[in-house]
Formats: sequence, structure tokens, C-alpha cells
Amino acid sequence: MTIDAILSLPRRRRIGVAGLVMIALMVAIAALAPFGLASPLEQDLENRFINASFDHPFGTDQFGRDQLSRVVHASRQSLIVASLVALISGLGGGVLGIVSGYAGGRFDLLVQRAVDAVFALPLVVLALVAVTTYPNSRLAIVIVLSIGFAPIIVRVTRASVLSVRTAPFVEASQAMGAGGLQIIVRHIVPNVIGPWLIVAGTQVGVSILAESSLSFLGFGAPIADPSLGSLLGGEAQTFLHRAPWLIIWPGLAITLLVLSINLLFEGFATGARAERR
Repeated sequence: MTIDAILSLPRRRRIGVAGLVMIALMVAIAALAPFGLASPLEQDLENRFINASFDHPFGTDQFGRDQLSRVVHASRQSLIVASLVALISGLGGGVLGIVSGYAGGRFDLLVQRAVDAVFALPLVVLALVAVTTYPNSRLAIVIVLSIGFAPIIVRVTRASVLSVRTAPFVEASQAMGAGGLQIIVRHIVPNVIGPWLIVAGTQVGVSILAESSLSFLGFGAPIADPSLGSLLGGEAQTFLHRAPWLIIWPGLAITLLVLSINLLFEGFATGARAERR
């Protein structure tokens, strides 16, 4: 698949369009949050546990903090973390998979055994060790999740390279004396970029769930910095019966974020399958 074909897929697939519209709307809201919403840390003890109202559409928590502001700011943090994970694991895993698949031999064997070793590591345990060593650090979460998700991208891109490496146009370029880097840039990358981007993009939704799970357990996010996972846990569980909206809105935000991302890249994948036919 070419880049132009990838960019045109959402327009041809309604499911992709729906995901694109949803994620674009939520990204815009998260980006504009500092300019239109109150601080997520601002307390108003006279307005504790207020249900949905004009001034507080999502209600307030036990300290009178605006829940809408906290959910929007937390969503922005989750999107930043997930995007960084997808970018790092996507670039690192994609490049490694392309080089491994094209080079073959001992280098390919070494890379695949390293990938097997990473797959064997329990990602949750590794993440807990990292965030315990570096508490209240989103950077630790980004690094661990990037390492954990990169092997998937390595495998997908390597498989795509293996199917392209023996194509007639690649063999013709080799016969004409083209170097390995030239062949990779001109022939390999344009033909594997579709699966590469799709599998890297799907890691965004998985990363949101992973980051929210760790924050729910009390790891990763700084205490003063709201996270969707931390909004679901802690004191929100204590006041569940008194203020159920403290659970409902963060949970709905996680659901919509992951759903929109999955719809978007399902549109890409559907279009890719149709193009191959």
C-alpha cells in the first residue's frame, strides 16, 4: 500500500470515518482544555459532590473539583502517553523489522530470538518494576510499554518484508546494482508501510488501556496530575455510592478513546484487505 492509498482509506470506509471524527473531536477538546476549563486541581469545598449542573456538567468530587476539567485533562495525558508509545515502538520496531527481514541470516536470527525473549517477559510485571523504581513517572511507563509493544511491530513488518523481498522488481533492482539501503527506501518501505502503520496505530488504544490500568493501581501518573486510571481508582471507589459520576465519566472517556482509535484503524485494515483483492 502506498501513502496516498492509506490516506484515502478512511474516506472509503464509514467505520474509519466514524473513528476519525470521534478521535479528532476528543483531541480538539483535550487541546483546547487549558483555554476554556477551570484548573483540574482547583478546589471549592462549598460545592462538594454536586451532581451534573450548568456550572459543572460532569459534577464535582469530594474536594469540589470540576470533574469535566479533570476528565478532559486526564484524557489529554493518556493520549500523549499512548501516542509516544506508538511512535517509539512503531519507529523502532518497524525499522528493526525491515532491516531484519531484508538482511536475513544471523542478524535476522538474533533479532527474532531477542523478540522471543521480550515476548516471554510479563509486561505488567515489568511495568510495575519500572514505575516502582521510578515512581510517579510517565516516562517509565512510556519506555516499558514501548519495549513491550515493539516486538509485535517487528514481527508484522518483517513478515511483510519477506513477502516483498523476492518480488521481481526487487530482484531487478539488485541485478542493476542497487544497494541495500536504496532498495529498502525505494521498494521495501513503500510496500510494507501499510501494515506497519496499521499495527503501530492499534497500539495507541492498547497503550491507553495499559496506562489507565497502571494509574488505577496507583503507579505512573504524578499524584497531582489527573489520569483516567487514577480518576477511576482511589477515593472514587470510596464514594462510589454517593457520587457514581466520579466513576462513570472517566470510564466513558476511556471507552470512547479506545473505541474511536480501534474504529479508525479497523477502517484502515478493512480498506487494505479490499485493496489486496
